[in-house]
Amino acid sequence: MPIAAADRLSSLDAMFLHVETLSSPMHVGMVCRIEGAPLRKRNGALDRERLYRQTLSRLDKAPRFRQRVLWPPFGQGRPIWVDDEHFNIAYHVRFTGLPRPGGASELKLLAGRVLSQNLDRSRPLWEMYWVDGLENDEVGLIWKVHHCMVDGVSGIEVATLLFDFDPHAKPAPPPKPWKPRPSPNVGALLGNALAEGAALSRRWFSEARSVLVNPEGLAKRLREDFSGFGSWLGKGLAPRTIFNVAIGPHRRVDWAMLDLAEVKRIKNALGGTINDVALAVVAGGVRRFLSHRGEQVSGVELHVGIPVSVRRADEKQTLGNRVSAIAMHLPVGEPDPLVRHRLIRERTEVAKHGFAASAAETLTNLPGGPPGTLLQQVARMQWAQRVLNLVVTNVPGPQTPLYVAGARLLDIAPFLPLGPNVALGIAVLSYAGQLGIGLIADYDVLHDVDVMARAMRESFDELSRTVGKPKSQRRAKVPPARATGAPKKRGER
Repeated sequence: MPIAAADRLSSLDAMFLHVETLSSPMHVGMVCRIEGAPLRKRNGALDRERLYRQTLSRLDKAPRFRQRVLWPPFGQGRPIWVDDEHFNIAYHVRFTGLPRPGGASELKLLAGRVLSQNLDRSRPLWEMYWVDGLENDEVGLIWKVHHCMVDGVSGIEVATLLFDFDPHAKPAPPPKPWKPRPSPNVGALLGNALAEGAALSRRWFSEARSVLVNPEGLAKRLREDFSGFGSWLGKGLAPRTIFNVAIGPHRRVDWAMLDLAEVKRIKNALGGTINDVALAVVAGGVRRFLSHRGEQVSGVELHVGIPVSVRRADEKQTLGNRVSAIAMHLPVGEPDPLVRHRLIRERTEVAKHGFAASAAETLTNLPGGPPGTLLQQVARMQWAQRVLNLVVTNVPGPQTPLYVAGARLLDIAPFLPLGPNVALGIAVLSYAGQLGIGLIADYDVLHDVDVMARAMRESFDELSRTVGKPKSQRRAKVPPARATGAPKKRGER
């Protein structure tokens, strides 16, 4: 069986497999609360067969969810996607329950356990847990998908494929018969690996020849491709914090739900973007948490990585990773919430000028990709970094409510994977009038992640109250952010 280019993982996608360890699972996740009544049979039990059908009926639009990763012989070249000949929807869509009435605390504990467990690489890399027994007759949904399949934006786009925007959508039809394609044999895999190696050799030879013919042109392209990485290296080593220690395999999660209309009011009053407001809330929340722990906060500037989507308009509803990142200092040491916002607004404008979109493009589209052993070393070097304290990602979600089998998704809390020396990850997602801040932490390092969630809400309330002051007071206290003239990037809010 020939191997199509579309079946190969990109170098960026493969890196998330190479970097994964038992202590650092590389899946993204989300936890939802959903109306329970439309999902139940007459006897009150969840209608499992209906939910199986609902999911199966959408998988034709997302075929990657019935595929597994197949590695080439001798670990050379990139892995490929092949159909899982043993695909079983009951393995991926699971049902569990909490003692009634289960509250948010119990759901968070369960979600932490689920998100601690690595996905089975011999199967399609996703799992979905329906959780019965919640108070108010609600149902929980815990969903995790490996990062090699999705980034934040593509994960949300897949969710909109699997779910409905119409509460009265027709019931899912019986699933169509699905016949997996045969997997390539060892000879085809070996031939593919050799072809990749040859393509990479040709690429390196071509680059070497171009240096001799046009060294200035190559130098200029390299500067353009990797200029964004200079903003990371230019930050120097990150300060030592309680977040940057060796982590174990177990996780705790919590979240804070904020009013998106109020977030927009703050944005309109202070300027900038919703992302600037979210980062200001995070900075204030981290400051409060560190103070609660008795840590030094005065003058502290945390080094934060902020993933940014480089997905083109014609790449919507496609899987895989199309992300780069910017780096900035988060002014945790600044006590004034308005000054924190102004500093963040200015710094994000500056950081976007060093945006590493072309670097991500280069890594994603390398012909043949680097050899597997080299890719492993690059991945390990990335996670051995000392330039980051935290990763904070913000993904715009749908503002129209989503439904599954007629039941409305009430809210969504997002979660990102943790690197080996980063004990806290912060993900922000807007959905249907709310801004959800999802916190995932090492179980032992941040046993009080609930305090962090409360600190995020208090930080938001503080910023909201302060923005409510008369404009004359705001002007006297905080000078306006300097204008850069930089246009907003596509998808920026």
